[in-house]
This record gives sequence, structure tokens and C-alpha cells, in this order.
Amino acid sequence: MSILRKIAFSLLLTAVLFSVFIFIGYTGLFTVLETKFYNKHAEQIYKEQVRLEAESINNYISENRQRYEAVLNDIDIQKIYTSQWDEKYIIKLHDLFKLLLEQYPGIEFVWFYDGKGLIHYSTIDFAEKDIKLTNKKVYKNIKDAVKPENTTNPDDQIITLELLTEGNDKKFNFLLDAKNNLLLYKYKAVDKLDLTRGIALFVVGKNDLKRYLVEKGVIQLSDRLSFYNGSFVINGYTAGFMKSGYSDNRSWKKFISDNKEIYKDPDSGNEYLLFSERSDFGDVVTLVNLNEFKLSGAIKTLLLVSVFVTIYLLIFLLLSFKQNKLVVLQGKIRKFQIAFLKEYLEAKESVEPENLSNDLRLRSKKIKEDLTKHLGRLSASQKKKIDSMVEESWDELVNIIENKVSRLQPRIQGNVQIGNLEEIIARVLESGSVPPSRKVTIPAASEAALQAKHVGTLEEVEELGEAEEPGEA
Repeated sequence: MSILRKIAFSLLLTAVLFSVFIFIGYTGLFTVLETKFYNKHAEQIYKEQVRLEAESINNYISENRQRYEAVLNDIDIQKIYTSQWDEKYIIKLHDLFKLLLEQYPGIEFVWFYDGKGLIHYSTIDFAEKDIKLTNKKVYKNIKDAVKPENTTNPDDQIITLELLTEGNDKKFNFLLDAKNNLLLYKYKAVDKLDLTRGIALFVVGKNDLKRYLVEKGVIQLSDRLSFYNGSFVINGYTAGFMKSGYSDNRSWKKFISDNKEIYKDPDSGNEYLLFSERSDFGDVVTLVNLNEFKLSGAIKTLLLVSVFVTIYLLIFLLLSFKQNKLVVLQGKIRKFQIAFLKEYLEAKESVEPENLSNDLRLRSKKIKEDLTKHLGRLSASQKKKIDSMVEESWDELVNIIENKVSRLQPRIQGNVQIGNLEEIIARVLESGSVPPSRKVTIPAASEAALQAKHVGTLEEVEELGEAEEPGEA
């Protein structure tokens, strides 16, 4: 079969098998691949993702906690909660917090207030009263300070008031103000006499945490970070999740406890899979669109192209396999003939140039019979093809030797020495040049003594016939 026919037949068969694969793929195979392989891989990726998010949030809050504790250890808490302020201490306290806010711009403000809610120090002006004293500012009560100016809505608060009184008995308390997107670091303000004077409050904006997570490569800049029921929610607003109405903390905890929970956005109709991880400071929740767990169009296209190319190459190689066996057999035949020539030369000291070609051609028929006999049972077409291959190959070798000897003969007197002839054969084999073969009538004659010397070479060809019996071309 010619190359063009092989290519055409391979494409035809590939098209048929590929159509079957497409039908199977879109009727269930792609679904199996998604559920058994792709989904599990994607799920592991997002589980690891939410774990890294929880770990990074832990690190962020812990670093800030240690930083703010160091600031508290560097100031005189007792003086803040008394009227014993002098100009030197005011300047020192002001410079300390000014430097802190410059180095960490994510801090919104710092408050020191007592158990009655009276603010004793603030880094932000809206907590101040209009009354001015010589050495100390006068601050508002926290109830008044949280109310923004120019608003009549009592629910509008700069910071949620209930959080300022929650957990004040703890040495340290971390809280999330979901309504105002704030992180609250609350410390017991304890003086050098180990007396609790009130609460030191450090308020940090949500965007500072997002900046940290983006810098760590945990989330993308396009991801949305929000707070909900004491939890960190990533892409909750994108999924419409924050409108779900899980205002009850108990139902919320139950909802996020199942990592297989699927949420459907009532607005867009999109479905999302919820992943959650517990951190030291609250649950971390990530919502991932279910489309991320399905084979995309690009992946399906790549898979289909790969299958098409694989099927085509396999068919083409199978069609070429029969020809490859004949090529190997042809090489074995050439090897057998070369071995025979060497044995022939070893049996003689010199040959006459005019008798050399005839002598070699007399033996071709016997060689062909011995070779086909050792190949086993062959069909008529197989035997005909092998006979043709043996005859053409033998004629080629004889013609080459004959041409080389005829060129060398004018320089040689008498018979050709065996050493010269062996050198000619070696050069012929190295060059691989083969002139056009010609058909010769071969008489039936051979030498029985020479037959025994090339039995070993026939056995090699016999092995090929047993392992790779050629089919019809």
C-alpha cells in the first residue's frame, strides 16, 4: 500500500472512530472524567487554598497583636487614665502614635476608654469634644463618638457600639465589625500596678487585611473580602451570598460546617460550592463557582484533538507495521548473502575475474531455496514476494562486485586475489551504492560443501520467519 493510500485510509478510519468517541464523550464520558478525576483534583486545590487563607489570616492578626502589645508596653497607661498630663508626656504619646499610624496606615484609629465608656485618648478628631484644656483634650463618651456627624439615622455608626462592650473581661479580644468592615483589637489597659484601667482599642480597616493576603499571593486583587457572623468570607458578595439571610449565628455555623454545601444565587442562578476552614480568630469561608469543577470548552477541545491525533498515529503505525517487517526481512536476507560471500571467499585463494560473476550466479537458486525453506510455511503471494526480494538483492550484490572488479582489472595481472576482493566488498557495503539490477537466467548448480558453512546464518533468518511471519502486502 502506498503512502498516500495509507494516509487516506488512516484519516477515514480515524474519522469514524473519532465520531464514536465524541458521541460517547458527550453522552457520559466527560461527566465521568469530571466526577472521578477533574472534580477531585479541583476540590483538593480549593481545600488547600482555603487552608492557606486561614493560615495567612492567623499570621496577619497574630503579627498585629504582638505589634500593638509592644506599643502598650511602651506607654504609661496610668497617666492616660488620670489628669496628670504634662507637656512632655503629651508630645511623647502623640509622636508614638503618629509614628505607628505612618508605619501602618491600615490602622483607622486608636482609643483608650474606661468601663463607663468615657474616652481618655483618641488618635482621631471626631471623638473629641469642643472643649479645649491647656494640657489635655476632652473626649466624648463612646456612645456619642460612634455616631457620625450629619446623620439622623440612629443605626448609622462608625463602629458598632455593642462590640465595644463585648468581652471586656478578657485580656485580649479580637472581633470583626461586619457592618463597618473593621477588625477590632481589644486589650485590657493594665497599668504598672497591675490595675485594669479600661480598654485599649486598635481599629484596622478591612482593606489592610486584603492587601496582606494579596501580597502573600493567597487571593487575587479581584477577589472580594467581607465579614459575616464573625467569619471571613471570600467572594461572598460576588456570589450574592451575603444576601442569604443567615443572620442567626447558630444556623450560620451549621451551614458552613458542611464543606460539600452548594449555594445557589437567587439573583444570577449560578451555583457555588462552599469551602471553610477554622482559624484561631474565626471561620474562613470561600465560595467557588461550580463551573470551576467542570471541564471547560478549551480542555475538552484539547482532549478531542489529542484523541484524534493519537488514533490517527496508531492506525498509521499499524498499517506501516507489515512493511516494516518486510524491511527487516530484507536486511536479514542481505546479511545472509554477505555471510555467504565471506564463506565463499574463505574457501578460495584467488578467483578469475571472468568466472567470478558466473560462479556467484550459479549459487543464487540454491541460496533462495535454502532461505525460503527456513522461513516455514508461506502463502503463494508471500513466497513470490520473498523470491523476488532474494533474487533482486543477490543480483544487486553481484552487479556491484562485477562493476568494481572490471574497474580494477586493468591494474591487476592474472587472477584477483581474495584480499583485493574482500576489500572491494567492504567498500561496497560502506558506500551502499546499488546500480540498477538486471535479471539473469540462473542454472541449477551448487556446491554441497559450501551449504554446511552458512547454516548458522540461515538459522538467524529462520528466527525472523517464526517471530515476524510477513502477511500479504
